[in-house]
Amino acid sequence: MLNWLLIALLITFVFMLSILFPFPLLGAPFDFSREEAIKNIVRLTNPKGKDRIAELGSGDGRVCIAIARENPMVKVYGFEINPILVILSRIKIKKAGLEDRIEIKWKNFWTVDLGRFNKIVFFQFDNVMKRIEKKLESELKKGSVVVSHHWKLPNWRISGELGEEHISYGKVYLYKR
Repeated sequence: MLNWLLIALLITFVFMLSILFPFPLLGAPFDFSREEAIKNIVRLTNPKGKDRIAELGSGDGRVCIAIARENPMVKVYGFEINPILVILSRIKIKKAGLEDRIEIKWKNFWTVDLGRFNKIVFFQFDNVMKRIEKKLESELKKGSVVVSHHWKLPNWRISGELGEEHISYGKVYLYKR
């Protein structure tokens, strides 16, 4: 009995550590998006037709699921570096019956060519926003949509299509490439 208790404690410790410190410490620790923010992310992403949407650091999959539920024609790709969150999100996606519209990759998004996507969503830390901005500038096509939760891109102008310039939507920001 003691062995099982130690194993359970070890698994719990590893899980908590993986949430606080992603593998291999190249991204933001996991912090799930709240319901209001998810609604704003979906609204600003505005999934249509055959959009190809990527979430950089897809966590437990809740944003990917919300976007896929909004429009049955879109394809959503999540890139997550934490293997425990990849497993958790895949379970949630299967439970939601959305395996044909959402693909979660256990991958560092810095190594992904974003040029095949027309919409990008992320919730990252302030200290990587300048680097993300450079990646987006070099890889995205003109007309691509970028939605950032909580942190602003340092040199991009927030799009005013859904309201006045520089107004955030529950700390969710819309940009056009």
